[in-house]
Amino acid sequence: MVEFALALPLLLLLIFGIIEVGRMVFTYSSVVNASREAVRYGSATGKISSASPILKYQDCAGITGAARKVDFGAGITVPDIEVYYYNPGGGLIGTCANASHGDQSGAGCSWEGTDDGSLPNNVPGDIETGSRILVCTKGHWYSIVPGITGFSTRDLHSKTARTILGTIYVSGDALEPPTTVPGGIYDITPLPSDTPTHTPAPSATHTAGPSPTPTSTFTLTLTPTKTNTPTVTKTPTVTNTPTLTNTPTRTHTPTATSTPVCQVHFVSESGGANTQQYAAVFTNVGSTPAGLTSIFVAWPNLPSGIKLTQATSTLGGTIFNGNSGGPSKTINLNESLPAGGSVTYSFTFSTNFGAQVSMGDFSVFLTTNLTVCSPGVSDE
Repeated sequence: MVEFALALPLLLLLIFGIIEVGRMVFTYSSVVNASREAVRYGSATGKISSASPILKYQDCAGITGAARKVDFGAGITVPDIEVYYYNPGGGLIGTCANASHGDQSGAGCSWEGTDDGSLPNNVPGDIETGSRILVCTKGHWYSIVPGITGFSTRDLHSKTARTILGTIYVSGDALEPPTTVPGGIYDITPLPSDTPTHTPAPSATHTAGPSPTPTSTFTLTLTPTKTNTPTVTKTPTVTNTPTLTNTPTRTHTPTATSTPVCQVHFVSESGGANTQQYAAVFTNVGSTPAGLTSIFVAWPNLPSGIKLTQATSTLGGTIFNGNSGGPSKTINLNESLPAGGSVTYSFTFSTNFGAQVSMGDFSVFLTTNLTVCSPGVSDE
């Protein structure tokens, strides 16, 4: 913390110093751009518009407007813009109305000299080619941390001059009109053309010299030699043929499994004032246990309004307790009936059927893991 406290003032001084210098450079750049744009507008040729007789160098409002148009952050106002006109010899020949404090001794701005009161305070009506326009601009920079720079505000100046292109006179002799022949067709006199002259090239002259001496040249002739090429004969490879051996396959002989057979019969029928009860017994006559998955009860031929209210099992107790209006009901089971065992299911209904109800009006189907037991399978 002590090191940070010692370094913090220097760090802040460096940061704000960079910010102040950057703002000053930015403001100065804006002042310079203002003087350049203004003098560029004033030195251009032509009128400010096709309907106005005022030339651009005479348009003081347009010159100051061009300077202020590019100002950003420098705070340039109309009194901060001075416009001066000089002849080709360097003499001051005019100013705009706001430039009343200039230096008559040379091309200077108000902050470069003094005014003796004899400056021309008007824009020249006509100028010579080669005359110059000078624009001086002044901007204002304000410090956000005066203690760093030592001053709170500072004026920044810029001046730019350009030559005004005046009237240029172009003179010369006119061309003679072309002559015509009757009929209105121009008589064009062809100009003489260069006629090419053919100059024969010198012929080569053969000079006889000593005859060359013939030299015998041996020609090498290659005579092919017949070569006997041996024929490659493939030697058969002896392949051992495996002997087929019959391997006996072990075959599993299934063991006969006895399928449980259900035997069902009704053992009781009773009724009270408002209830009627039926009981059915299922016997596993097979040699293996049987899984009991569901039991289906149906009473399709009984009068409407009769409801099953309870069902019990001697293996699992109460298997249903409710109010089922039917005429059928499937009850899921999770019981196991051993081989040779029996189970009794009792069903209680909400009303007394009376003597008109027979056993055929009541049916029970017991579903096991192997078969479905019902009175249609075996009924005793």
